[in-house]
Amino acid sequence: MELASLVRDILRQRHVERLAQHREQDNEAEAEWEIARWRHRSGVVIQRRYELEIAQQDSASCPECWIDWQVIDAAGQEINPMRKQFYNLCQQSFWLAMQAGGEDETSDRIAQITDNPPVNARWGR
Repeated sequence: MELASLVRDILRQRHVERLAQHREQDNEAEAEWEIARWRHRSGVVIQRRYELEIAQQDSASCPECWIDWQVIDAAGQEINPMRKQFYNLCQQSFWLAMQAGGEDETSDRIAQITDNPPVNARWGR
């Protein structure tokens, strides 16, 4: 099973149940953090850690952030890779598109950036 397929299901909110979510904002450091875990219908548990520097956001660009997807429990399955890190949402979207093998439509990839940001507070909405 591919990590990209699991991440795609999480971003689309399909075949997953959210197990936990914790968000923090540090106004002094001008940063937001989120840690969330999901269980996929296959039994695999995935965690995403996300960090965003609030001050450097520009709605016309893809802001620098830190995204870390990690398999916490493979449920006896071989998952490749077990961990993947990105430095912005555009990089993550590109990786997902390259891994899709034709299963994604362009609108789905765009929705990953515009409709499902990890932290709900600062995306120019």
